[in-house]
Amino acid sequence: MTAVLPDPLAADAVVVNDPASLLVKPAQTSGWAPLLWRRAIRAMLQAEDGREIWAYVGRSRHRIAPGMPEEDRTLRFQFDYGDSVYRALVSKPRLRAVITVDKKAGRIMGVRFLARSAV
Repeated sequence: MTAVLPDPLAADAVVVNDPASLLVKPAQTSGWAPLLWRRAIRAMLQAEDGREIWAYVGRSRHRIAPGMPEEDRTLRFQFDYGDSVYRALVSKPRLRAVITVDKKAGRIMGVRFLARSAV
């Protein structure tokens, strides 16, 4: 049996701060990334196990919060009330995310939160 390697596509994402959670969706409204994103979210919503996606910060390999799909095609990353990672993220200027989608499997591989520099 031959292993199928992922075919990742990374894209910028918009982050919206909602009390104790961060909502993520592709920054672009057309192209491959949003199309693959919509398909992956739809598959997650239809899955019986409600598969979650984990978020990371910067170059860290430490998982910070699970993301669950929403009907509006966003992923909601829920944090515990008073979570220090959440407070640090929302205090960063120009918070954004990078999403990675597997083009072959049609699934979201991960989300990484970043802060843009003010320059």
